[in-house]
Amino acid sequence: VAEPAPHDPQVEARARISSRYGLEPETLDGALLHDVEIEAIIAAVQARPGGSFLVFGCGTDSRLWERVNTAGRTVFLEHHPQWAGDVAASIQSEVILVSYWTQRAQWADLLDQPERLVMDLPPSVRDHQWDVVFVDGPTGFDDSTPGRMQSIFEASRLVSAGGMVFVHDCERPVEAAYSTVYLGSDRRSISVWGHALLNGYSF
Repeated sequence: VAEPAPHDPQVEARARISSRYGLEPETLDGALLHDVEIEAIIAAVQARPGGSFLVFGCGTDSRLWERVNTAGRTVFLEHHPQWAGDVAASIQSEVILVSYWTQRAQWADLLDQPERLVMDLPPSVRDHQWDVVFVDGPTGFDDSTPGRMQSIFEASRLVSAGGMVFVHDCERPVEAAYSTVYLGSDRRSISVWGHALLNGYSF
């Protein structure tokens, strides 16, 4: 008698997500987020069919984010040239190379200086109101990285009325502080723990 297949909750959860949202199972293979984080973002995007989805940061999960919004427009903003090039070669959505002038060590000094957080964004991004914005970049794991001060600030300006902003790693001081100041704790409508804390803000 054959041994039963081992129980893998993560595999089962991703199979359920694939089925619920009409995705090929392999679409989720590169996703680093936990299934509860993934599902929260997918639900917000698919609740706005044909909408626009702006992602700060790109990587192995970019194909997933493109796939969940096939009827709409998806754009990725990435500061690392090699990552931007590699992802751009593997998906159909636009990947725009951007620059961050900050370092995470500056976060407390910059918190109340919005005029210093403005990014140089092309009109195709700046002049559009985005239905869903996901802040998963730039890197912000130590004081030598850019930190997410500018991306969270810009997300607050780029999201449309009725839209959603998601911020990953909100258990970290920078993400928590900037989300509170620029997105508003009163707008937080989603908070899920997976591999990290993902908060969603309704506008």
